[in-house]
Amino acid sequence: MDYIHYALNILISIFIIIVITKIYMMVANYVGEQLRLGKFFIYLWRKIRMKK
Repeated sequence: MDYIHYALNILISIFIIIVITKIYMMVANYVGEQLRLGKFFIYLWRKIRMKK
């Protein structure tokens, strides 16, 4: 019985971590789209590559 309880605790912990990570990724994606950070970083990346 202890093993089942221990396994369920581990599964619940993993599930909570996955859910929190998913929510964090959705928020970061929304903020990135609103601030247009993707285009800015692509522009910087091209500029850095051209200098080499």
